[in-house]
Amino acid sequence: MKITKLSFFIFAASLLGQSQIFAQAIWIGADLDNWNVPVNWTGTAPVDSGASSLIFNSASNRTSVNGLNNLTLSSLIVADGSDNYLAGNAVTLEGDVTVSTGAWQRTTIDMVLTSGAKTFDIQNGFLFCGYDFSWATPGGGVISGDGGITKSRGGTLSLARPNTYTGGTIINAGTLQLDFGGGAGALRGDVTVNSGGTLLSKVNDSFGYNSGEKVNNLTIVGGTVTHISGNTLTLASVAVTMTGGTLQTTDANGAFDFYDQSGTNTSVTTLASANTATIAGKINLRAGDNDTIGTVFTVEDGDAAVDLEVSAVIVDGPYQGVRSVVQKSGAGTMVLSGNNTYSGDTTVNAGILALGFPCLNDGSTVTIDGMLNLNHSQTDTVNKLVIGGVEQAPGLYKAVGAPGSGTPI
Repeated sequence: MKITKLSFFIFAASLLGQSQIFAQAIWIGADLDNWNVPVNWTGTAPVDSGASSLIFNSASNRTSVNGLNNLTLSSLIVADGSDNYLAGNAVTLEGDVTVSTGAWQRTTIDMVLTSGAKTFDIQNGFLFCGYDFSWATPGGGVISGDGGITKSRGGTLSLARPNTYTGGTIINAGTLQLDFGGGAGALRGDVTVNSGGTLLSKVNDSFGYNSGEKVNNLTIVGGTVTHISGNTLTLASVAVTMTGGTLQTTDANGAFDFYDQSGTNTSVTTLASANTATIAGKINLRAGDNDTIGTVFTVEDGDAAVDLEVSAVIVDGPYQGVRSVVQKSGAGTMVLSGNNTYSGDTTVNAGILALGFPCLNDGSTVTIDGMLNLNHSQTDTVNKLVIGGVEQAPGLYKAVGAPGSGTPI
């Protein structure tokens, strides 16, 4: 086949329309630590307002400083087994970050993500964004922009600054570690944790709680979310969706705060699955002052015998304006196996709610339009019992066929 000059020009133009070709530069650190010194690189050295693909695989001058302005990166690769510390001016990231070494890599360079997901391929070891070489957090290392982060491979990515990127976070493998928290958290927007991935919260309020500076949607698809701090992780009006997977606190003093931050309570929805979704540890219920709906658990009916097991102890949270309410919706089976102490009402709108302890509040109203299973042999006292819209007369009730005294219902 004969390729004409015209057809070759069209082919080349098509390639250029798909992506920009960036020059590759490999760090050798021949003259101290400055990125803007050309002899520190082999290949094409980066320049002000330039575009480069940078590779760090040298044992020399492992601390390096970006003194360039307006540098754009198509990729950033750290391949050397030694600890590296990257500091200096901000960069724009158009491509992916790869760490193929088992050592601890640190950076305080601000990164601006262009639109689209950027893969942080931490094959093993650690990449700490926000920590310097002495493990201080001097203020850099913030990730911003319209893009998102996809965490892949078995290593750990640590976020230690109040990041503002808006393109969402997906954890496909390994660990995303959150080392910053407050009103503005380390993450915001949408977060997805897939099977094989772990989201590890090491500080209180790593999800944030200020409007516009917090996590809004947490989706767990077989993955694990663990909060190990002895303080709270606030889920401020967060919509939690689980398909299997685990949401847990592990410190005896730690807890999830299910907080009504914007007039909408944090909710939990479990989708149909062959695997049980699990919530463990402790949950503080913090409804709004005028709330009557409470925390809604919507549980779909999947192939698992138990669709949602909540072994977490559910309690009234601090600053509670009203008594906490728990609602069970959906056709699936939900088990509360903790010795709960929340003070509000309990409603079963559909499906099955099973209780492992006699933990219903004595002053509460229990409303049953689905099925309530008492997986214990003790007596539980409530103020009102409403079944199928009909309030029952005071007395002792039991399930049909259950041994002992009481009116079968």
